[in-house]
Order: sequence, then structure tokens, then C-alpha cells
Amino acid sequence: MPSRESRIVSGFSSVGRALVCGTADRLRLIEARTLLEQTYGQDWSVLSLARAVDLNEKRL
Repeated sequence: MPSRESRIVSGFSSVGRALVCGTADRLRLIEARTLLEQTYGQDWSVLSLARAVDLNEKRL
């Protein structure tokens, strides 16, 4: 049975392959979403949000 993380991202693909999301990345993605929700009025760029949660822009 696939892990919970792999099931969550199974809908995403990169050139036909499922993306793999580790626990640390998943926590950072949740942190990014929380930042967006809490500071909705702020004009976030992908770069600034990625830096705020210490995540690669492509991962974000």
C-alpha cells in the first residue's frame, strides 16, 4: 500500500512520473499554505514564499 504522502501527491505528475514528497517538504508546504491563508492580503511571489518556508521554488 502506498504511503500517505505518495497518495496525496499521486494526482500530480512530472513527465508522466508521480512526484515524491518527503515529510520535511510536506511540512514546509503546509507552512506555506498557512502563511498564504494568514497573510492573504500580502503580495507573495513564488520566490519570496519559497524563501519564507526554506523550500526550493520548484518544490513549492
